[in-house]
Amino acid sequence: MNNRHKKGVFMLTVLLFLASCTQKKEQLEVFSIPISNGEVSVKNFNIISTKGQIYIEDNYYLKFQDENIKSINFGIYDKESKLIYSFAQNVDFFRDTDKIEENTGFIIDSSHFRTGDEIKIEVNYTYSDGTKKSFTSNEKLENENE
Repeated sequence: MNNRHKKGVFMLTVLLFLASCTQKKEQLEVFSIPISNGEVSVKNFNIISTKGQIYIEDNYYLKFQDENIKSINFGIYDKESKLIYSFAQNVDFFRDTDKIEENTGFIIDSSHFRTGDEIKIEVNYTYSDGTKKSFTSNEKLENENE
């Protein structure tokens, strides 16, 4: 799929999501969620929420303090401790891991992702020598629009 087509699909997805929100007269909430322990960070992780759905932007990127990390996975849990999103990736430091690409996000049905809700983020990563590390963070959601 070429870059122009990706941008078109991305824009169409966002427009359909926003149109459905407007028709239902639901308030949009935008959350920028910090995911970091100093060694591993997921930057630009943003979620747009309506009363019954969330749209997860797929423009986040990974930053590492140590080039010996070979894989990472993380999970985002809603206020009911239900897994709403997970991601796993092998790490290739020959690529530019700081590069932001415009990709199409996706929509998930969830009514447990509103301002004031506390969510949980679990991150697991493995070093090239097999050492495994993890961290968990509880985040209280705050609307970026306010």
